[in-house]
Amino acid sequence: MAKTTTLRALGDIRSIADVEALEAFPYDDLITARSVYDLFLNTARFCGNRPSVTVLRSAEPSDIEVTLSHSELLRQITKAANLFTSLGVGEDDVIAIVSKTHGPIPALVWGAETAGIVSCLNYLLAQEVLVEILRREAAKILVCPSPTTDPEIWGRVSGIIEHVPSLRYVVLIGENRVQGAKFISLADGLERQSAERLLAPRKINRESIAALFHTGGTTGSPKLVPQTHGNQIHAAWSMAQSLGNTEQDIGLNGLPFFHVGGASAWGLAMVAAGGHLVVLSPIGYRDPHVVRNIWKIVRYFRATIFGAVPTTIGAMVNIPIDNNDISTLRLTLTGGASISSSVADRFEAMVRVPLVEQYGMTETVTAIACAPPRGRRQRGAVGLRHPFSEVRVVKDPFADILDDCAPNETGNVICRGRQVISSYVDRRHNIDAFTPSGYLVTGDVGHFTEDSQLVLTGRKKDLIIRGGHNIDPAAIEEVASAHPAVAASAAVGMPDAYAGEIPVLFVVARSDKDFNLEELAKYMEVHTPEPPARPRHIFKIDQLPITAVGKIYKPSLREMAIIEKLRIELTKIDGGLKLVNARFSSGISAGTKVAFAVNATASVVPQSTAKQRLEEAVRDLTIETEIEWL
Repeated sequence: MAKTTTLRALGDIRSIADVEALEAFPYDDLITARSVYDLFLNTARFCGNRPSVTVLRSAEPSDIEVTLSHSELLRQITKAANLFTSLGVGEDDVIAIVSKTHGPIPALVWGAETAGIVSCLNYLLAQEVLVEILRREAAKILVCPSPTTDPEIWGRVSGIIEHVPSLRYVVLIGENRVQGAKFISLADGLERQSAERLLAPRKINRESIAALFHTGGTTGSPKLVPQTHGNQIHAAWSMAQSLGNTEQDIGLNGLPFFHVGGASAWGLAMVAAGGHLVVLSPIGYRDPHVVRNIWKIVRYFRATIFGAVPTTIGAMVNIPIDNNDISTLRLTLTGGASISSSVADRFEAMVRVPLVEQYGMTETVTAIACAPPRGRRQRGAVGLRHPFSEVRVVKDPFADILDDCAPNETGNVICRGRQVISSYVDRRHNIDAFTPSGYLVTGDVGHFTEDSQLVLTGRKKDLIIRGGHNIDPAAIEEVASAHPAVAASAAVGMPDAYAGEIPVLFVVARSDKDFNLEELAKYMEVHTPEPPARPRHIFKIDQLPITAVGKIYKPSLREMAIIEKLRIELTKIDGGLKLVNARFSSGISAGTKVAFAVNATASVVPQSTAKQRLEEAVRDLTIETEIEWL
């Protein structure tokens, strides 16, 4: 096979045989790039005049802040890299970006990877968490909006600058009215840089670190995930092959660049294939107007592909297409959390193209497996492994000799490959995260079908996934346990039709006399590190379930959260409906099945109406239910 120029798809992947066919070719013949910068050199050569990135100012598709061709994007990336180099950035230095996705952000991200190491931080994080991450990274440059561009983010960031001793410069997006030699105008800085070539090109190989991403872990502090240039290149190529991306594609991206999905699965995988990436406003799908306008945006840009987490897909199902022509779409994509079959089926029937389920995590640059858009797809299956990688389902990931499960036998999902990191920045986080032979232990459980498609049936990790957003329960528990009236606490996810999961908190009071649930709720609202992690419900219980060795047993708490969810839904229908009992077992696709009985003798609502309302309430939950009426 001739060497390719971009990461465009080389053909359809319909089955595992197509994956294996790609693996028969020498890797370097398929992928020539050694750095992320090489990807942009290639797209500029191959399709330089075609559009590469468009960033919207708002939810209106005509409100365009910037559109760059592939050649123009390369020039902007080159200028950004030269700016950072002129500020003293070396290959091991970190450029941190705390910003919404304004026009300059894509080029700044990839320019930072070219000059040093980029770290895009969630601008919603609490100040103390941002400070902790910036210190651990020893960030040298901070890029953020100026006070006039985004007063809210500036208000958060300005208060932390003096607490990060490693920071040499702060580069401001927008008008710079801040006094001090440390503060630099991005526009002025870029104006002085060459766009023709890198002034001090570093020698980058596929093992060089390109980015640090923060992700929730089993401790209160975020883990730092180092992604190499090779990790990002391979993930982008893999996604392009699985989804069939080419220079003819126009992809909509509603995720932020601090999210690995926004940066890679929906970002780099589109641009590096020569396609056109449209960024849906500075805050993407967090803007409800973007979600409401999605079909108008598809029509305006003649989009061929877009993706969204299940939360957003669930909202889009209820938005009429009206007179918008969306016939240019060839597929839609979802991932980041499980999606209920009923939502997925309704969405697919509505758009009349496949809704492809994809599986990945920050540690794999989003790329573990993907359902084949034009192959056999099974609802609940996340599809085929990506080329040049291994995905296994084993009985014990830490056994001396790994024992693979048979097809349809549930086990632990592990993976390794060119897109998978080999270590966290803090090597203490590697404990129980990797097998002795180098496989990443995903924390998920599942099985393979007879035709090698991966089906996830549960998650061993305790992370709460709310609409694709990873929430560390320890961060919630630390806040709750600091309250003087709380003796012990544990946070878990409660099933939710819209968000997939929402965080809820179980607490044990030090003294019933001094405990006030409303006061605790207000305390959690103020002190929880980030808004999505704020507990939606708090339940006081006598004691937390524990194992024989004294560890909190969260599977029992998750079952308790499901029971409370059912009670909440019953109360909404009629206060006379009572939950009698609930029995839990393993479900076919969603991992948990609950059979419960409802006593309706005291209900004033006709039983037929109550049945219909309850079935509608539990239909879109990511658990299986079986209802008995008494």
